[in-house]
Amino acid sequence: MAKIISPEIDSLLEQTSRSFYLTLKVLPTKIRGQIGLLYLLARLADTIADSASG
Repeated sequence: MAKIISPEIDSLLEQTSRSFYLTLKVLPTKIRGQIGLLYLLARLADTIADSASG
């Protein structure tokens, strides 16, 4: 399977959301990495917000 960013980041994406990880592969190569990193940052922000309110 072709890597999106790097093996480590790809692994995080795949573990975090398998369906989103698969959809990244249909995006143009130039933007896959940026969209993948934005997704991980959004998930991180969501996790922080959820833990702060809980």
